[in-house]
Amino acid sequence: MEFQIGSQPSHLYSDTLCHDLQFSDDAWTTQGRLKPTQMFPCPITGDYTGILPENPTFCAKVASDCNNPDVMFYTVSNCANKSQIYEEREYRCLGSWQEPGGVTFTYTQRREMEGFHCFSGKVLQGGKEAYIKEAGHSCSRGEDPLIYGMRITRHATCPDIGLSVSNRPRYPTIAPEEQDDPYYSPVPNDPYWYQKENDEDLNEKNRKSPTRSTKETEHNLAPFTSPNCMSLFVLCASLFFCWRRIRCSINDSM
Repeated sequence: MEFQIGSQPSHLYSDTLCHDLQFSDDAWTTQGRLKPTQMFPCPITGDYTGILPENPTFCAKVASDCNNPDVMFYTVSNCANKSQIYEEREYRCLGSWQEPGGVTFTYTQRREMEGFHCFSGKVLQGGKEAYIKEAGHSCSRGEDPLIYGMRITRHATCPDIGLSVSNRPRYPTIAPEEQDDPYYSPVPNDPYWYQKENDEDLNEKNRKSPTRSTKETEHNLAPFTSPNCMSLFVLCASLFFCWRRIRCSINDSM
């Protein structure tokens, strides 16, 4: 977001406060979100190198993260000895826009320290070369990157999106839930499971357990088949036959 502050402040609202005459300065104040909610890719992708205009002995390298197109690295080193690094920065691009004249402004957030920074630039020849310039904290205008900026040339490009490695966080895999067997599985301690001999076994899929009604019937008949009831039944039957013999003997004597 960019805004300007009028030259004549007032505690009361008036339409004249937003008139163009109230904003004599061309400078804008740029602000970005402290917690960005959307990823925005940087204007250039790949690996670029250049020489600082103000000091030809210093070389700069601008590289983008191919897996995270909104991340950009900026490194300053000795041109004669690239291993001698003077400065390293890491930026996150928050947004960019192009203004008349072909100048692109990119607002970034420093990742290794607090703060925001703006760059102005022009991308030429389909991205093979570009001119970039630091534009301060509020994207200052008025300086053409082609004149005051640093020329950088591309030495490497990022692979196609289909070939790049995704940088999504890897979530732990969850084992699939075990599926219940659609057929009845015998329980070793189940007294109502009757296992047949191997030679008479049916297909496991055709095995069934006795139904609940069968179990209840067996349970209801259990009292009548106990040993005590059987003894009482035999005693009653013996008395009945003895009584019939005695009766028959009395009838014969009469």
